[in-house]
Amino acid sequence: MVRSMTEPKTGTPVHVIVATDGTDASLLAAHEATHLIPADAQLSLVMVVDEMYDPQEDAGGFEGPVMSLEEAEGDYRAANVAADGALARSAQAFGDRPIRQQIVERSSGSIGARLCALAEDEGAAMIVIGSHGHRTIVEVVLGSVSSYVAHHSPCPVLIIRGKASVDS
Repeated sequence: MVRSMTEPKTGTPVHVIVATDGTDASLLAAHEATHLIPADAQLSLVMVVDEMYDPQEDAGGFEGPVMSLEEAEGDYRAANVAADGALARSAQAFGDRPIRQQIVERSSGSIGARLCALAEDEGAAMIVIGSHGHRTIVEVVLGSVSSYVAHHSPCPVLIIRGKASVDS
């Protein structure tokens, strides 16, 4: 285990982003991160949600918008409530350790791309993310946030594999 994670030039603690989505794989990643990341690292627990849908964006012709503004606002509130719950469950793994909880919106692109952009913007030293352990064909069809982050991150990535991928 690394005992300290500080910037070599300044001696200040490094920033580590721990991504979560509330799934068992992300909860496992948060739990494992508590043992692997030194106590002096600054931690941000992050969940990415879609920005609020604008019903007028695709409105046109005689049909009008697909959903009302009230429905869009309701969906957005529900996504944020779910994100708050996922962050709270993941934060429990860190016990009393200080951790910033952050809901980050994305307007376009993938969740992985938004995590990589956040790491770049905040000068993160590492991203910790869980992997569901899908088989290769499923990953090709569905895509993989952890795979995207591993290939595009501006910093090192620690991928914690879910139990299913270890047992299969």
